[in-house]
Amino acid sequence: MSLQEILAEFDRAEKKHFTEKSFAEKLDELDFEVGNPPLEIEAEMTAFTFTENYKNHEGSYHGYFGPGVAAYLENGSLVEVPTSDVVSEDLINYWLTRAAESINPILKARYTGLVFDFHEKITGKRPEFKIVTDYIEALLNIAEQNYQTDAHSVYQKLARALSVSLSFKNADLIQRSKAALIKYEQENSDDEKGGSWGHSFDLILDNPKSNPSKEETDAIIDDLEKRLQRLLSSTNNQNAPWAVEAVSVRLARFYKKTKREDEVKRVVIEIGNAFEKIIPNSSAMQVSAWLDHLHNIYVQFGLKDEAAAILFRSRENAKTIPSEMKELKVPLGLTAETVQAFTSEVTSGSTFEALKQIAITLIIRSDQTEAQVLDLVKTAPISFLFPHELTDEKGRTVAKIGPLKEDLKGHVVLQMSKNMQLTSFFLRPSIEKLVSEMKLGTAEVLQFVNSASILDPDRLPVYELALNSYFKEEYTVFLHLIIPQIENLIRTLAESSGIMVLKPKNGIYQLRNLDEILRDENFRGIFDESFCDYLSVLLTDARGWNLRNHLCHGISNPEIFNVNTADRVLHAFLCFGLVYNKE
Repeated sequence: MSLQEILAEFDRAEKKHFTEKSFAEKLDELDFEVGNPPLEIEAEMTAFTFTENYKNHEGSYHGYFGPGVAAYLENGSLVEVPTSDVVSEDLINYWLTRAAESINPILKARYTGLVFDFHEKITGKRPEFKIVTDYIEALLNIAEQNYQTDAHSVYQKLARALSVSLSFKNADLIQRSKAALIKYEQENSDDEKGGSWGHSFDLILDNPKSNPSKEETDAIIDDLEKRLQRLLSSTNNQNAPWAVEAVSVRLARFYKKTKREDEVKRVVIEIGNAFEKIIPNSSAMQVSAWLDHLHNIYVQFGLKDEAAAILFRSRENAKTIPSEMKELKVPLGLTAETVQAFTSEVTSGSTFEALKQIAITLIIRSDQTEAQVLDLVKTAPISFLFPHELTDEKGRTVAKIGPLKEDLKGHVVLQMSKNMQLTSFFLRPSIEKLVSEMKLGTAEVLQFVNSASILDPDRLPVYELALNSYFKEEYTVFLHLIIPQIENLIRTLAESSGIMVLKPKNGIYQLRNLDEILRDENFRGIFDESFCDYLSVLLTDARGWNLRNHLCHGISNPEIFNVNTADRVLHAFLCFGLVYNKE
């Protein structure tokens, strides 16, 4: 089949219900010499390889059209097909010719759109204004005359028509674009398919440049109100809450903007009512997530009493979550020989040398953990695509971690926490060996940590009492005594290094909190970023162990005052034995 035959088949006014992709697939049937196609075939195939409404502008494309395929290689480089440099002045001129002679609006929209997007970039001159009007006309004809059945594609074209019309301030085309959008949504939306409606509101009422008339506003709001009532009476309870939310949030934004607070409250309350229909048959963990979501919506729209009631209910519901959780055991692959080899290695030499080896070796470094996370993505990518919620023993959400692409730091903190747990299999036997074979005790630990005289002499009795409790296996006492002293030690070291530990507030000076100091760039420059991250995960980061905040605020579950927690905090204390004075 020749190019002329393909164009004759598709470039007709009566040819409908095909896509740019199906036209491109037809072009693939052409017979030509690979690597040296005629200009017209190259121009046609290139034209229909592009993607519309391209969002990733990190590469060489910065307009509306982008590559049909874009992928990142392992080295981080971006590969684009086609590359932007394939667009030449010859291709632009060919598309100009086809834009003038094409009849079918699907094809005409592609040719005119490409000329509009690339003409000035390639030639240095703006295209004739007729190209702009022909482009918008073709986009609108696709919707108005039902040339394509894929609603998503049509809405994309209507959004483009309105955007270009607004950019050129063409009143007639703006009006026609808005009318076409409203009409298409009224005739092609489905209550149960969220993506098939809401576009008129988003593109017209939520767009200050569109300057909607009263008639347009009334039509859009009336359509949403009727849709809301249909959804509220729907028997499909499982899907209704999210559809009700999608309608109600739009209505609430409009009513809030027009200062109709009673209407805001009415439609927002309907979101809660919709979720109430599915809560009775759902798990406590699901309910917790939904109540948290509702609380955020109520706060967003100023429903303070309802938000407070939801928060109380969420806390009560959270108490039942632990009973739904099942214990999951995962084999670690550690062998007794591996642990014994490590223990023998780090405890060789004197007690001082052994403590130094333990302190250095078992710091969980954030830079190494980041590399570990990026390596884990390659073998188990799915778990890094979704957000995580961390809950306490009562099921309350205490921290959130986003998908890896948005929150690499959060995933590093989470992995550091896991690594701190896993390395307890090495830390515990190492300490046990030092205690049994080298008679490790309070005096030896203090001598090691204070080798650079960093401990306040006035506080030595407190350190001794804490360490005595540790070696007597009174871990609750040890943790309550040593953690505040570690905080004071960090603050003292910061101040002695010239780092501000006070901050002004209401005319007085208050101590900066521990987390602020650990995140201070100057402090991290002196005491090593990875070590600061380690202390932060252990003591102050809500995504990590967060021991300092849990303990000092009295919210720790007594079960955490165990040997593994005590060993890890002792290790953190030992790390200060690595501090030395440069002078």
